[in-house]
Amino acid sequence: MKRFSVILWFALVLTGLTMEGCTQQPTPTQTTFTATSQPAVPTATSTTVPVAKDQNLVIGMPISPRILDPDDLAPLSMAIFDLMYNKLIRVGTDGRLVPDLAESWEMVNPTTWRFHLRKGVKFHNGEEFNAETVKFTIEWNMDAKNNRLSRRGVPDVAKVNIVDSHTVDVTTTKPVGVQPTLLTIVYLLPAKYYARVGAQNFNNAPVGTGPFEYVDWKRDEYIKLQANPEYWEGKPKLNNVEIKIIPEASSRVAALKAGEVNLVYQLLPEQVDTVKTSGFEVKAVSIGQSYVFGFGRETLRAKPLQDKRVRQAIQHAVDMDAIIKGITGGMARKLDGQMAGPGVFGYSPDVRAYDYDPEKAKQLLTQAGYAQGFT
Repeated sequence: MKRFSVILWFALVLTGLTMEGCTQQPTPTQTTFTATSQPAVPTATSTTVPVAKDQNLVIGMPISPRILDPDDLAPLSMAIFDLMYNKLIRVGTDGRLVPDLAESWEMVNPTTWRFHLRKGVKFHNGEEFNAETVKFTIEWNMDAKNNRLSRRGVPDVAKVNIVDSHTVDVTTTKPVGVQPTLLTIVYLLPAKYYARVGAQNFNNAPVGTGPFEYVDWKRDEYIKLQANPEYWEGKPKLNNVEIKIIPEASSRVAALKAGEVNLVYQLLPEQVDTVKTSGFEVKAVSIGQSYVFGFGRETLRAKPLQDKRVRQAIQHAVDMDAIIKGITGGMARKLDGQMAGPGVFGYSPDVRAYDYDPEKAKQLLTQAGYAQGFT
C-alpha cells in the first residue's frame, strides 16, 4: 500500500473582477459573473514508502469538525462523515448520482419519489438499517425545532411513508425533480439509538453504517476510528484511521515529512514544490464548490453596466488564467462561464467562458460609447 501524503485543498474558485467583494455560491440576483474557477484538492503520494505495516492510516487536518452527528456541511467535516456514515444516494466522481443505501429509486408521480433500500445493512451497534431508518432521518431533519443544516436536503418534503420494510415513499409539497440530488447531503441515523440517547449523547458516541466506526474524539486534537468488520461493502483494508488536528499548514508538512501522518489536507500553493521534491506525488481533486467575484446589486444599477457590451467587455478584460496561476499555482480550474463545474448538478457543457481578449474588450467599450472608459 502506498504512503498517502498531502491533500492540498485550494478552496479557491476565482472570478476575475469584483466591485463589492467575494461570495461563495452566490445567487444570480446578487452578482454578475466575470469568470470562475473550481477549487481543487491536490493530493501528494509517495510511491516508495508503505503506509504502515499494521494498516493504520493517520491523516492531518487543519480543523476539527464542529460535531460528529453528521449535520455539518463543511467539506472537511463531510470527508470524516463519509468514513462513518452512509446516505441514500451519493454523487460519483463524474457528478452522476449513484446508489448508496438506496439500491434504486423512481418517481411514482410528480410529487412522490420511491426508494428501494439495501437489505442486510446494520449500524455499528447492530441496529438494522431499514425503512424506519429513512423515515426517522428525514423527519428529524424536516423538523425546524431541530435546527438541522441537513434540512436543506428536504426543504419541500411533506411526509415519508413506509411501503414495506425496505421501501419508502418521499412525498413533496410540489414537484421536485432534484429531490434525489438534495438527499446527497443527508446522512442516515440509527432511529432507535438516536431516539433513545438524544442528539447530545449521540454526538458523544456516534453510530453509523459506514466503513469505520467511532472509537474516540478529543476536540481540536484527534478523532480515532476503527474498521467496521460488518461493513456492507466488505471489511476495509485499513484497520484504523486516526485524524490529527494540525492547524498550521507548515506543521502539517513537517508532520508529513517526519512520518507522523500519512496524508494531510489543505496546504498552501507555495508548499506544493516543497512537497513534490520531498518525494510525494501531488494531485488536484475538485471539491465541487466555486467562489465567485462579481458586482453587487447597487453597482449593477450603474448606467454603464446596463449595456450588455460593457458587461461583455469586462469579461474579456480579465485574464483568469494568470490570476489562477499567480494565486493558486495553477491548482484551481477556470469554470466555463457558470458557477457549476463538470460533475456538479446544473453544469451545462454548452456554456463557454469568455476568452481573455483585451482588444475585443476595447472594441466593445467603444461600440457602447465608452472608448475612454468610465468611472
